[in-house]
Amino acid sequence: MQVSKGPKRFPVGLGIALILMAFVLVALAVIAVSPTTTPSFSKPTTVLSNENKEITTLDKAIATQDTSNPQPSKTQPLIQYALDLINKDRSANGLAVVTQGSNTAAQKHAEDMLNNSYFSHWGLDGMKPYMRYTLAGGLNYEAENAFMTAIRWYGGTDPSYVRDTKVMLDEAEESLMESPGHRVNILNKWHKNVNIGLAYGKDSLFLVQQFEGDYLSFSKVPVLKDGVFSVSGQTLGGFTVKQIQLWYDQLPHTLTLGQVGATHSYDAGTPAAFIRPPVPAGKYYTEIESLYPWESGVDPYTVSPDTAPPDMSKTQDAENPISHQEIVKWVDARQWNVSGSSFSIEANLSQILSKFGKGVYTVKIWGNSGTENISLSSYSIFHR
Repeated sequence: MQVSKGPKRFPVGLGIALILMAFVLVALAVIAVSPTTTPSFSKPTTVLSNENKEITTLDKAIATQDTSNPQPSKTQPLIQYALDLINKDRSANGLAVVTQGSNTAAQKHAEDMLNNSYFSHWGLDGMKPYMRYTLAGGLNYEAENAFMTAIRWYGGTDPSYVRDTKVMLDEAEESLMESPGHRVNILNKWHKNVNIGLAYGKDSLFLVQQFEGDYLSFSKVPVLKDGVFSVSGQTLGGFTVKQIQLWYDQLPHTLTLGQVGATHSYDAGTPAAFIRPPVPAGKYYTEIESLYPWESGVDPYTVSPDTAPPDMSKTQDAENPISHQEIVKWVDARQWNVSGSSFSIEANLSQILSKFGKGVYTVKIWGNSGTENISLSSYSIFHR
């Protein structure tokens, strides 16, 4: 037997997690005035469409969308194991289990992080989770957890060392449940499905948990055409549409490893417009705009492309949220037909588009369940 005379080699495991920033519904205030003529709105238009005609997405982003799992026989048992861990924690907290989703964005992102040696909610193509989710066919809301574990070696590496993948998944779930923000996401009672992305090597693992709802069925997906926003469909699960928010991001473009490495979270972008029902006859809204506070993490586009990538074998400092305030314009819909679970809504957003210009407009459709207001969608429109 040959014994190395070099320094003693031993691995130390490291786990890092990322988080999603929160956003909220904005309250409306209406005051009665003397009677006025009831506004006239066109009849609801239902257009059967599975395609957003204004989604002239980045050619590369479309070209790289692949709905197949490259290693289904190899990864599926492990994905099932990761799903069982999630549902064990949900069941232990009195919550319904989630089912495995079919959206491929999480898997593609996990593979990209492993293959390119980075860790971020942001992709090297500049995409955020909800953008990837939409391009992969997602229609409801999404909320992503991400985790990585790797080995830091002391005294040299051992090529024969292989970590047990299930043990790494146990470590991932335990770590996420110990982190307050990730725990809240895993134990969100509204989640219906989870899309699990899993990519791993001999001593490292990247896990993506992209939770989603199942509360919207579109007859017409959200569209921006000629300055007009429109959408129609039905809510599921007893929700009624109450408000629509549009959040803005610049069109995504390539980021460096140093830029994505500076991020530890993602947000919904910048609030661009809040759409509300037309004012009822004899009343008026007290506000035409609102001062809206929200938090974000580091924007990688503000980081120098020459920034060195972080050492993923070392623990990263926690990211402090950045507080923002934005004056957001209220837009009175020119058509707001909401009856029970059915909805058909149309609004002129030409002024909003003139202000923000080309970019990604993510649609947050807020529904009320009778007791709570929930954002039911994270649907991104690529407008250019």
